[in-house]
Amino acid sequence: MTDFRTQLEAFDDFLKTTTFGLKQKFDNATFKMLVNCLKSEDPESVRIAILQLAKEKNPLAIAPLYVVAKAHPSSFLRDRALEALKILDPDGEAMKIADGKDYKVAVADLVKHFGNYKGK
Repeated sequence: MTDFRTQLEAFDDFLKTTTFGLKQKFDNATFKMLVNCLKSEDPESVRIAILQLAKEKNPLAIAPLYVVAKAHPSSFLRDRALEALKILDPDGEAMKIADGKDYKVAVADLVKHFGNYKGK
């Protein structure tokens, strides 16, 4: 679980370095709360966070969901994250961009590609 949490930290680091407007700061705070729920040791909390991230259809959620899909200790939650990724990224671009890369590089590449600073 420690390795999994460390991998999500790369995404947290990115969020700390981006700038947002007032509404975006609020959205960022709630989004970060959901991402933090992905680190929970309670599987139900993680499952609910995955569902909420998929429901919101925020492309920035692709990076942390990718980490969950690839590295979470629970196969059930990895499967749920893969399902959420398919909702957010039906063409499978995230897997093409990130697979085979170190998590920090993969997360950075996913954020660059799907990040909201692109005008989304």
